[in-house]
Formats: sequence, C-alpha cells, structure tokens
Amino acid sequence: MTSISLSYTPDPSPNRPSTPEDLWSFAGVNSFSGPSGTVILQNRRTDARMIVTSDVAQALSFCTHFRTIAQHVEGIEAHMPALRGQPEAIRGALQNVRDHGLLQSAKALLTELKSDDVGKPRNTPVKVFVLTCDRPDLLERLLSSMAKLPWPEEALGVWVIDDSKEKQASDRNREICNRQLSDIHTHYVGADQRAALIDHILQQLPQAAEALKFALDKDRWPGLATYGQARNLAQLLSVGYRVIVFDDDTVCQAVAPPLAERGLRFGSLREREAVLYDSAAMQERHKLLIKESPIALMAKSIGRSLSQVLTADGSINQMAAVNGVDGNELLRFNESSSAKLVQAGFWGDPGTGGANWLFYLPTNSLRRVLDDNTPLQTLIAARSTWAGFRGDTITPYGSMSAITGVDNTELMPPYLPVGRVEDLSFGIMLQRLHPNDFTYNCAWSVVHNPAENREDRSKLTPIATRAGLTNLIDWLGREPNDQWGLSAESRLLELSMQVRRLANMSEGALNTLVRSEVLSKQSALLQQTTTQTATCKNFAESANRNHWLKFLATSGEELGQSVQNASVESIDQAAAAVGGLDALRALGHEFADCLSFWPEIRSAAASFGAAN
Repeated sequence: MTSISLSYTPDPSPNRPSTPEDLWSFAGVNSFSGPSGTVILQNRRTDARMIVTSDVAQALSFCTHFRTIAQHVEGIEAHMPALRGQPEAIRGALQNVRDHGLLQSAKALLTELKSDDVGKPRNTPVKVFVLTCDRPDLLERLLSSMAKLPWPEEALGVWVIDDSKEKQASDRNREICNRQLSDIHTHYVGADQRAALIDHILQQLPQAAEALKFALDKDRWPGLATYGQARNLAQLLSVGYRVIVFDDDTVCQAVAPPLAERGLRFGSLREREAVLYDSAAMQERHKLLIKESPIALMAKSIGRSLSQVLTADGSINQMAAVNGVDGNELLRFNESSSAKLVQAGFWGDPGTGGANWLFYLPTNSLRRVLDDNTPLQTLIAARSTWAGFRGDTITPYGSMSAITGVDNTELMPPYLPVGRVEDLSFGIMLQRLHPNDFTYNCAWSVVHNPAENREDRSKLTPIATRAGLTNLIDWLGREPNDQWGLSAESRLLELSMQVRRLANMSEGALNTLVRSEVLSKQSALLQQTTTQTATCKNFAESANRNHWLKFLATSGEELGQSVQNASVESIDQAAAAVGGLDALRALGHEFADCLSFWPEIRSAAASFGAAN
C-alpha cells in the first residue's frame, strides 16, 4: 500500500487541509495505465499528476464520496481485506495523494461555489399553469384553494391548460375560469387557444409543421393520454418567464415534512424518504400546514444561483451539506449554477400505477414502513403517503412533481407528447442541455388528492424491466465527452442527431442495443435486490418484513433467470405498441425533428405568450 512511485510525478501542487475536520473526495481524476503496472492520475481541473501503484489506484476508487481521511481509511479496509490492520500505511498513502493535489477538499470547493458577488435574486415574473383533463371539480377545488392564500406579487396569473377529451368537461372548465373565483387573473387555454398558437408559430416557421404536430396537435395522438403535450403548451406560452405548473388533482397547500427537518444538503433522488399512513384520516391528523403559499415558496427558488443558495442562510452547516456526497456530482457545479427545475414532495396519493416505488426507498424509510404494525398491503392500499426530503436538497437532475417550477427564461427541452415517461425524459434532457445547473428539491410538500378510487394501483409485482421508452431515456442520459463547453442549443441539436442515428440503425444493431440496455438494467436491479434482501434480514422480525422478503425473493429469482438466459427481447416487441418497426423509426425521426426545431419554435411562440 505504501509503495507509491513518484519518480514520474511533476512537482506537486499542495492541497492541504485547513483543519483536521475537512472532508475529501477522489473525484474529477483521470486514470491512465503507466509503466510496470502503475497508474497515472490526472486532476482534470488543475492538471495535477501523480503515478501510483495499482493497489493505491484501487483503494482510491472507494474514496469518491466526501469523507474525513479517517473515514476513508475505514472504508478502504472494509473493501480491501488484504489491507486490514494497516491503517497507518493507508493513511500515509492518502495524505500523499492529497498533498499532490489529487484529493478534492470540501472546504475549498464550497469556497469556490460561493462567489463574493452573489448578485440579486431573480425577479423575473412568474406564470402559474394548471394542467387539467376531464376533472372540472378538481380544477375548481384547486383554484379555490389558491384564492384562500395571499397571491405573490411576482405571479402574473393562472393559465389553465384544458386537455379534456369530453366536451362537457371543457365547457365546465371554461365556465369555471370565466367565473373568476377570486381576484386572481385566470386565463382559459382550450382547443381554440392551442390552434391559435400553432397558427402563430406556423406563420413564422412553416417548415416546422410536422414537428409542431408531434409536440402540440392532439389529433396526431388519437385515444392516447397527451400529458406531455399539455406541458409543451405551457412551456411555449411562457417563454422568457419563470413557470410553476400544478396538476389539477393537487390542493394549493404546503405541508411541512413529518420527520425531523435537516439543513440544506447536496444529494440524489434516491434519498427521498416516505411515511405511509393507514388511512387518510390518520394522515390528516399529522398534517403540519405552512402558512405561506406553495406558489410564493417555489418562486423563491426558481432560477436562484448556487452561490445565492449557499450564502442566503448563515446557519447552513455547509460541511454537513456535502458529507457523504459523491464528489464527481459536486464538481459539475460552479458559483453561477442555477436552479433550472424546482420540485416539492407530495402529501396524499403517491400518484403511481403500483406499489413497486417502495423498492427504491432508502433503508431508513423502508425500515419504517416494514416496522409498522399495520399490514403492509393495508398501508399501500390506503394511498395516504408523504414522500419527499426532510430538508431542502440540491440534486443534479429531477423528474417532476405534482407542482413543478421551471426557469423558462433559458432554453428548455420539449416533453415527449404522450405516455407516462414525459417527466423522466424531460429531466434527463434538461441535464444534457444544462449539465452545470441543478434541481432544487424543497422540503415542503403539496397536497395531492385525486377524487377517484385508486386502490387498484396498489399491487406489488416482481421487479422487472422490459424494452421500452425508459431504455431510450437511459441511453440519452449518457453524455458524450465531446459535449463539454457547448451551448444549450448545440447540445439539443446533438440530442436530435442521436435520436436520428438511432432511428436509422439496422434492425440487428437495434436488437443488440436493446438487449444490452435491458440486461444492464436487469443486472442493476438484481444487485439492488440482493443488497436489499441482506439489509432487510437485519430488520426486526415482523409480518411486514417477511412479506417484503418474499417479494424480494420472487423478484430476485425472476431477475436471476432473466440475466442468465438468452434474451427474448427484440426491437419488434418494443415497436409492437406503435405499429411495428417502421412506425417506430418514423416516430424517431419526428422526435428528432421536434428537438432540432424546438429553439426556433420557442422563439416564434415567445411573442404569442407575451400577449396572451
């Protein structure tokens, strides 16, 4: 462990800790094969270099998360049994690597992220949108709840995007908007307004007719749920503004997290926690309302720079904010990184089509659910849930929540117009366009209370994955190295070209890609199933724990069979839902056209949105 070759190493650039309590991460470092089995390390930011033995390079691979030197020593011993009992040798090697500028200091990084001139808070006006479809009673409930709270000065009004299929529902929605339930200026956006926007854009951009039809025309997608089209419409009506979008089955109330709150933290979406209640009445007894409007709360964060976030509250424990966080995720940020997407948790119905989302909960939340005396299936069927973060959390990307804030003053990608993956695809494409920016996850939650009975959405089914749109999303999420430093417009064009190349691939190549993507996902799920099984066996004995272990065993058995057997997945199976491979290729070209025309479509829509 201590045999570190320095004979090829340039003069080091010291990166010593200011205090023993500093946290360190081996991140932002390239590794190259060196002479005689050594490894050459290069800090991508500073160009600091060093040659180390292969065992040191292996040990450093376990040090990507910010921790103290002592914690890294413990981690290396746990992962490399051959080095157990040699803490001083490990510590010496780590300190040597640190002193050569190959470990990133948390304190130094946080100092960089806080510029002296943090600028003024964003005061760009906010447009509030409500997306509704055939649920006028819920629309009226949401607008009434908005009227009960003070209206923020920066919010210009409410635009109701009516995506209803039934004329009776559209007529009622229009009447509700025209009635003006309060002093809030409410705009109704129905079929006529949608057509007017499309005509306005086509007058300036006739060559984008097919791309517009793909993104906005409901007749292009007969009989399908057009959730993404409604969001595209909201985006195009708000170019140059900050935007807050509500689903119609929410209530404009902000609820504090039911768990002990913590301070600001950098993290990931996998850290979202949950509490399940056995009934809506029980959840209501635990509700802690926040007096301020969700609109005002969210408006505070949209477009805010990272420097502003870190300096806004002197009480933020900045070292706690990065402790245990992957340094590679933090190094993507700089002081001018800003909140392009803002999300909140939900209080009430989880909004999912099943109960498998519990599989992705962090250990503490899963333990809480399984320790409950109420039978697991009863907890799931009650659909009375809190899910979110117990403190404001900065993540590299987001998906979407029942209330979502978007900084539409800069280029945003379009949503996939149909299906239920428009949230995931938008989050991935947004990160591709703005890789140095972040998603701000608020600690509070919004009330989510659909009217219809959703007990049929409470089934646990074995964890699995099949070929489909999620594979495309995963594929698009892998950013090529040659995208560094490009503008958002150039990045969106590259996304378009990627999709077009995919649509042009041979059937054999597509099958190879699909099977590789599915196997990659199955392998990851199998590993998570195995790890979670070992973890749950250490939970207290209970009926719920045993129920969950049986679910994990079934999932693991099916996944294990899937990864070992020759795949039956094919692109034809994935394409069957849209009419075959030729139809799928055509959709790919339509999507690519939409992406390439999108900046011009937004520019053409800006003047319409400013006047409507």
